Amino acid sequence: MGKLPRATQIEIMEHLKALLGDEAVIVTSQVCELLIKGESQDALRVLKELDQSIGGIGVHCRKPDEKLPGVYRALTYVEMPLHKSDPTDAARGMIVAAGGYLEDLIARGLGPEFFMHILIDFKKAPLGAMVDLIRISIPSGLFDELKWFSGRVYNYAKHDFDSDNRSDPIGDHYFGLDEGIAIYFIARKLGEELITVSRVDHEKLVAIS
Repeated sequence: MGKLPRATQIEIMEHLKALLGDEAVIVTSQVCELLIKGESQDALRVLKELDQSIGGIGVHCRKPDEKLPGVYRALTYVEMPLHKSDPTDAARGMIVAAGGYLEDLIARGLGPEFFMHILIDFKKAPLGAMVDLIRISIPSGLFDELKWFSGRVYNYAKHDFDSDNRSDPIGDHYFGLDEGIAIYFIARKLGEELITVSRVDHEKLVAIS
């Protein structure tokens, strides 16, 4: 099978809508507009309201100048660039951080206990490989979303520098700010679904260092 194409902005918003409803798409647009206008405090307030509604631990739990604990630490690096005066180029890093959260959640939070039938060191496996390995242990819809996230979004943000396509001024590794915000919300929702399926205690995930 050849390389899967990078998800379009429309696709990303469709996945966001499917997972969190129309409101999440509206909030993503509002947050993006506020950030572009330099109104970061208002933008983060709106973002954190939706983030809190997802449940569990996310950037709405982060205190100033502190990093989130345990497997949630990567999410810290989603919020940090949004405090800058111009975060329009931060989306790629936000997506890498969001994907890193899901990798850490599966590898260190869920892997050792929930997926004991798999004889592999999860810490050394990439997200796509881990998702394939846990397929029989999670609902098919969750598997499909995680595979899409890994193959159509995360891999492009993490690995693709478009070095073989010099004629394209904006390569597949580029993501817009609205896409970065949407992918954060998607990762949060998928993470909570994984935690629910595994029945792992949030306290355990926080305690992992």
